[in-house]
Order: sequence, then C-alpha cells, then structure tokens
Amino acid sequence: MNKQELVFCKKYQAKVNVTSQRIYRHTTESQYIPDGYPGDVMSTTVNIVQIEMPEDRYRAMMEKERMLEQMFKQHSTANKHPIDYFWDDFLNESIVREQVPSVKIAYDKYKNLLELVRGNYD
Repeated sequence: MNKQELVFCKKYQAKVNVTSQRIYRHTTESQYIPDGYPGDVMSTTVNIVQIEMPEDRYRAMMEKERMLEQMFKQHSTANKHPIDYFWDDFLNESIVREQVPSVKIAYDKYKNLLELVRGNYD
C-alpha cells in the first residue's frame, strides 16, 4: 500500500484486502461489446478489493462525499473554486470567534471534546 492508502486506512480504521482480479474492457458509453467478442478491444486486468471498516466510519465517509457533491453542485456555476467557499466560511467563522467571546469559548470546548473523542480511536 502507498502512503495515501495507509492514511486512509488509519483515518477510517479500514482494512483493505485484494480478493480477486477481473478483466476490465475500455469502451465508450455508446459502444456495446458483447461478452466473448473476438475483436481487438483494449482491456486491463484490475484488482478487486474488499474494504472492511466500522459502520460509523463508512457513514462518515459517505456523508463527507454527499456534502462535497452538494457543495460542488451549488457553486459549480460560480467563478470560484468550491474549496474557496470552505475557505471563506473558515475566515468568517474565525472572525466571529474573535469578536464574540462566548462563541470562542464554545468553540474551544468543542475542539477539546473532539480531541477526547479522537483519542479513543487512535
């Protein structure tokens, strides 16, 4: 496994196993090639993997994917890259935290709580 895969596995407490191999044909969507077609078709053998992870980690990963898709759809017609909206939100929230002491206190408690929870999963 490469470094990125190891980070993924640690983050989601996942275990990845290569279970088999399959022939993958490179075709376009409009092109239909029946099984057993003797013509010249580009194909590649790919590994099939099985990923085992706790259900709560799987649900968190799916929620993150849904959120990113939703954000991209909302801002895909704008001139800004979707990540810029995250950055704008981060800056706006940090300004609020600096200007409103009670928000800063609540945010600090939230960060401490997250650290405690994350400590249980390491």
